[in-house]
Formats: sequence, C-alpha cells, structure tokens
Amino acid sequence: MLAERVKEWTREWKEEGLQEGLQQGLESERRMLARLVKRRYGQGMAESVDPLLQGIREVRLLEAVGEWVIEYDDDQVFFKKLKEVTGR
Repeated sequence: MLAERVKEWTREWKEEGLQEGLQQGLESERRMLARLVKRRYGQGMAESVDPLLQGIREVRLLEAVGEWVIEYDDDQVFFKKLKEVTGR
C-alpha cells in the first residue's frame, strides 16, 4: 500500500515538474517575442500584442509568431495575422 502511494506521489511530482517547466518555457518564449516585436515594430505594437501572446499556450504557435516578426514588414499585417490565430 505504501509502495503504491510512493509511486503515485513520484508520478505526480514528475507531472508537476513537467508542467512547471513547460510554463516557464512558454513564458520565456513570450518575453523573447515581446522584445522582438518591440524592436521590429515599436513599443506601441509590443503593448498591443502582449495580451495576445499571453493567451498562446502552444510552443508551435509561438514559434510561428517569431517567424512572422521576420516575414512581415508591415506591423498591421503582423497584428492581423496574430489576432486571427488567437481568435481575438
């Protein structure tokens, strides 16, 4: 009984650690994207996209957003694309 409980605790701790690591990774990615947006499009656009970035929970989508910063010269095209994929 105790051995099973210890195994369960271990699984729970591992899962919590994985989730915490994922959240830290997502937050790091968001901060980096915010800096890129600010450098590319300016402070105003960085402030506008921040709430949209905070709503993204998928690493792949954050990676795509980073590519858009490079691809789109026009900040409004970038912003429109970001709004479309975040549903806002």
